[in-house]
Amino acid sequence: MHFLCHKIEYGDDKKKEIIKRLNPFLKDITNEFKKAKLSKEQEDKLKGLVRSVLNPLMYTFKNKSYSSEKEWRLICQIPNNSDLYNKRVKFDEREIPQLYIETDPIIFKSNDKEKLKIIIGPKVHRKDLIKHYLEYLLAKRGFNNVEVKYSKIKYRD
Repeated sequence: MHFLCHKIEYGDDKKKEIIKRLNPFLKDITNEFKKAKLSKEQEDKLKGLVRSVLNPLMYTFKNKSYSSEKEWRLICQIPNNSDLYNKRVKFDEREIPQLYIETDPIIFKSNDKEKLKIIIGPKVHRKDLIKHYLEYLLAKRGFNNVEVKYSKIKYRD
């Protein structure tokens, strides 16, 4: 398991620059795959290796409207043949899926006197629907000490 600390880049300029710089290398790799006449298994392993090198880049960009956060992210790379990867790594439902790991609900553990909060951000569409759905899921799983509310901060463009 490897941990990488990345500074988040905001906006599209840096993303475009990195894609422009990587493009020739990715084309070379693709051409080498074609020339090498690899077996399907070998090609899949090499593609997996390239993906594992590039994956952290997916998590290092955010919309420029969040630039005041000055965020850094600690990214964990898990070998795809490990038990942790095989049992817990999942893909989300985005057009270009991102990986995530389901964790134990440690965030919701607290003493009964303390009320935890989930705050729905200003950019969320259909806030009422999301709020009611979160409340339903929390109640269904027995998290009665969690309050769902709306952010009072205005979204910045």
